[in-house]
Amino acid sequence: METAAKSVSMGGIGEEIVGGSQDDTEEDVSGALVALGHYVRKMEDERGDSKKVFPGNSLLMEKALRYLTEKQCLSIKGVLDKCSSSHMAQPLNLTSQPEMHYYLGLSYEKGLFGMRRDYRKAFGHYLTSAQLGSPIGTFKVAQCYEKGIGKKRSIKNALCFYRCAAKLGLVDAMHTYGVIILFGNIENDCDLETGYFYLRLAARKATYTYPYALYDLARCYERGKGPDIVSPDDSYAFKLYLRGGSLDCPNCQFRIGKCFENGDMGQEKDMVKALEWYAKAADLGQPDAQLRLSALFLNGFEDIVKRNHGLAFKLGLKAATRENVSAAYLVSECYEQGIGIKRNALLALWWGRIAEELRIDQGNLPAERIRIIVPEEEDTSVEHLDFEDGAVPGLIKAQ
Repeated sequence: METAAKSVSMGGIGEEIVGGSQDDTEEDVSGALVALGHYVRKMEDERGDSKKVFPGNSLLMEKALRYLTEKQCLSIKGVLDKCSSSHMAQPLNLTSQPEMHYYLGLSYEKGLFGMRRDYRKAFGHYLTSAQLGSPIGTFKVAQCYEKGIGKKRSIKNALCFYRCAAKLGLVDAMHTYGVIILFGNIENDCDLETGYFYLRLAARKATYTYPYALYDLARCYERGKGPDIVSPDDSYAFKLYLRGGSLDCPNCQFRIGKCFENGDMGQEKDMVKALEWYAKAADLGQPDAQLRLSALFLNGFEDIVKRNHGLAFKLGLKAATRENVSAAYLVSECYEQGIGIKRNALLALWWGRIAEELRIDQGNLPAERIRIIVPEEEDTSVEHLDFEDGAVPGLIKAQ
């Protein structure tokens, strides 16, 4: 789900589809479509696709689909099957068609609700949705052109559709269009002022549902990171990061943590505050924060963080599954040395290969290698504990 306003829109779509009937199953479709919107937003927020390592990104799908009941899944599948059939007894209302084409495209793209993955069909439904005036359908067409999903990759066409979706009021599109123009290093001559305008507009519309534009607007003002058209202002950049952090933007929270750890942007060093912000970001799935906490728990930090190899491994593993190269190397080394987990030469080799593949895929950039200080007697008492999301802040406070 893209914005708070869109939540209402998605609910309305469900009501149109079921024709206002009071039947329990039909009411389930309306609620399920809203839930599906939440699910889509969550999937799009995850950094990286992970298809090359974990085919189909099934781990994220299974986790997200837990929020839908079996009855809701069956209801959605029934509606989508009807919509995809050429023998529909009753055609959908014109007002509901654009969004239903979007949902069909999504199901074909992600392989949801029994649909077999078919990127060409997905693109076709997204394009029809866009032609019928759907902002989210237009946005998905842009994504297909940007990533080469069901269509040949074309940044020029992607920018065209992103801007169309932005003009239709979609915050995601405003944000994405601005980021590509300002930070995308694209060869085409682009109007930086227009990109900055849309990014700033997206940041003004930031909510708990979509706070992510605040991070990129803050980058514009951070000294040495922004485009030439923006005058550096570290104080204002930090305020934007704080606002994003308060709205649960994980990238903002991680950057705030780094500021307190390193004394960046005029902030006094405060490792306790840094840990608190890292923990918030890590619980929201930010892989860099997960890796930083993993490194701190591996070796400990003064009297603030006690060594905890079991938790360090689990945090590193979470970061690795989100395509963090350094974390993948770390997991490989942990398996090789038996740090926080039992030794396993095969898994050590497997994660080492994954790390190399990720490094090549991400442009052969140098990867940070975490130095592990192995104590004389390693504490393995935490090996069998299962640290769920939300456990990190409590552990930090308890130390």
